[in-house]
Formats: sequence, structure tokens, C-alpha cells
Amino acid sequence: MSHFSFLKEEDGMAEIVGYNPDRLNHFRMMVENLFRGPSELSIAERELIMTYCSGLNACKFCVGAHQAMAEAYGVDPEKLEALLASDKYEMVEPKLRPVLALAKKLTQSPATVYERDIDAVIDAGWSERAAHDAVCCIATINFLNRLTDGHGVKGSSEYFKNMVKIMGPGAHG
Repeated sequence: MSHFSFLKEEDGMAEIVGYNPDRLNHFRMMVENLFRGPSELSIAERELIMTYCSGLNACKFCVGAHQAMAEAYGVDPEKLEALLASDKYEMVEPKLRPVLALAKKLTQSPATVYERDIDAVIDAGWSERAAHDAVCCIATINFLNRLTDGHGVKGSSEYFKNMVKIMGPGAHG
């Protein structure tokens, strides 16, 4: 059950934003730019990172939403499941491993992120801009996890399928 009268448990971000668009629409546009705009990190990589962070936070809505999107963008579902079930990054490309380590640290203990954590991302072959993009995506998904959990929404498999149709590869809206 959601925590608000205007929401159902199977609702999600669209309904939360729709309740107060004047307040949240600017944020929605920023999210679209971060998650879909130009970046050295592919959309699939960003979706994998966001699914992982959401799993660390046990956010049912965001895990479901970003897992569906990651798979739509070509991320192997078995790889996602393995990543969500463990702290082992062997199933991902070596270049992405320090990004996931940063994601875990920034999600679980943000005050312990140091320059060496960013340097590890850059040393793996990413640019400083990509490291910045990763931090922005990680911080934003953590906010979204709290926003959806705070509203008590969980989504549903049907909700996530519709979301992929609207916002996934080849979508026009």
C-alpha cells in the first residue's frame, strides 16, 4: 500500500511527478538528461549502475524499473541478477568495476568517497567527465530510491513493461 491517498502501490515516478508537476518537472528533466543525455557511459551502463544502487538500497520500484530498462538496452539479465545478489563485480567488464565500487561507496557511505575512488575510475580508462557523470547518476538514483520508497510505491511488471515502451530504445516519448 502506498503512503499517500493519491497513489496506488503499483504506481511509480510518473504519478509522483504528476501529483506536483510544478515542483518536480524540473527534476524530471534533469533526470532525463543524466540518464539519457550524451555521456561516455552508455545508457546500458548507466542503467546497470542505477539498478545496482537501487539493489543496494532495496528499492523495489527502482530495481524493477531500471532492471527492465537495462535489459531493454541489452544488459544480460543473468549478469544483473548476479550483480544484485553479490558484491562481486567479476561478471562486468574490468573498466566498469571501479565505477560499481564507487557506486557502492557513494550509496552506502558517501562521506568515505575520496579522490582515490575517482582516480580508480579514471585509471580504468574513463575520463574525468565520465567519473563526474557516474557520481551524478549515483547521487540521483539514491534520491529517486528515497522518493519512491518515501511514497510507498513499488510498481509492477506491467508498469515496467509500459515504461520500457515509452522510454526504452526506439521510444518516441
